[in-house]
Amino acid sequence: MQLLSRDSVLKRLPCEGDRVYSVIAMSYPKCNVNLCCRTMDTLNQQVQSVVAGYARKGLNGESYLTKSDDGSVFTVVGVGRVQGKHISNVSLVVRVVGHCVIVERDQNDKPVVDALVQVGIPREQIILAYTGEPIPEGVC
Repeated sequence: MQLLSRDSVLKRLPCEGDRVYSVIAMSYPKCNVNLCCRTMDTLNQQVQSVVAGYARKGLNGESYLTKSDDGSVFTVVGVGRVQGKHISNVSLVVRVVGHCVIVERDQNDKPVVDALVQVGIPREQIILAYTGEPIPEGVC
């Protein structure tokens, strides 16, 4: 992550309630997207909320939301029975690295990228690694 200018770091801008952030604008490695006042906590919460929507009860089993200890990796794991055999799979893997959202796997009929954009995460901030979109060096 690169700062746009020394002055942008020195300024302080209140936003999102009473919290104050010392960094106003950041440049994201995938493109020249400049976002203001977005915290990692907010981004992680948005991603977790979206991914949780993909965990649900199905006809032959159930899927569960799992997340890493640090709250930066979210998965949907399905378990169930098909033709009498126990099955399990991971249908969705999404990571938050810095201010990028990296979709490592998405086997859903409704792509998670659409849901992420719908909650306000800019498409330019989302990397679809499973489709071959490159992950910039230093991001992971």
